[in-house]
Amino acid sequence: MLDALRRLRDAHRLRRRTVRRRSVGHTLVLSWHRIAAPPASDPWRMCVDPQRFDEQLAVLVRRAEVVPAAALDAPAPRTARPRVVLTFDDAYPDALRAALPTLERHGLPATFFVPPAAIEGGRPYWWDRLAAAVEGPRLVESYARLWTLPEPEREERLARIVAAAGDAQPSDELRPLDLAELRRLAASSRVEIGAHGDSHQHLPSLGATAQRADAERSRASLARLLGTAPRTFAYPYGAYDRGAVAAVRAAGFARAFTNEGELAWDDTDPLLTPRFAVGDWDAARFERALHEEWLP
Repeated sequence: MLDALRRLRDAHRLRRRTVRRRSVGHTLVLSWHRIAAPPASDPWRMCVDPQRFDEQLAVLVRRAEVVPAAALDAPAPRTARPRVVLTFDDAYPDALRAALPTLERHGLPATFFVPPAAIEGGRPYWWDRLAAAVEGPRLVESYARLWTLPEPEREERLARIVAAAGDAQPSDELRPLDLAELRRLAASSRVEIGAHGDSHQHLPSLGATAQRADAERSRASLARLLGTAPRTFAYPYGAYDRGAVAAVRAAGFARAFTNEGELAWDDTDPLLTPRFAVGDWDAARFERALHEEWLP
């Protein structure tokens, strides 16, 4: 029953999107996490193989006008080629080693969303430390219990889980960029750095004061680290509520991105800009999504 209802909902959204595209300007915003060959175990399905990523960008060069996120501030022009914005979350090392060289080879701009406390802390993200310690149904159950907890409580519980598993640790590839790497990424003329919360907290679980402090700290920290305050923000986990939106606005961000699969219409609230996630797809599957799912 739930699957049938979901299919009906998705079909309705697709029909509505098809009709609305005829009269309302719009931009397709895409998101990735990691550009790396998927390992035998990729429980979070974050990885897109570098060769497939290259094929995906080649499709966009052929079919679309790829623009920086700042272009969203102006109405989308009515042209035959759709307008597309590229974004990346979490700033793993492959952002610099794989994503950036491919973007530069194709001459395309992108925004990378970074949680600065994770950059300065240097440890792998908590979900990767969890995945190194447990697997299967227990991994899903543990994630569901941990992801909305305040950071100190989550770290305490995670430490017990990791210790019980013999202190298993993720590989070095699953850490955030270090500061030197982040600065090299930010130095590219193709790159904009945006904030991704301060330490990737689930903002709706925080009170209003803590939400605002997190958003302000993320902006101030990136300004300190990079010399320029970011203008864009991506909600960690794509999760937000009215308090989180108000906090991001008060912190001075001009635009914020969710993970909701929809087009960014010209009349969309800039602080609720939707994105579609890209999977580990070859060129044919990617082009099919482009024409049949995102831009029907």
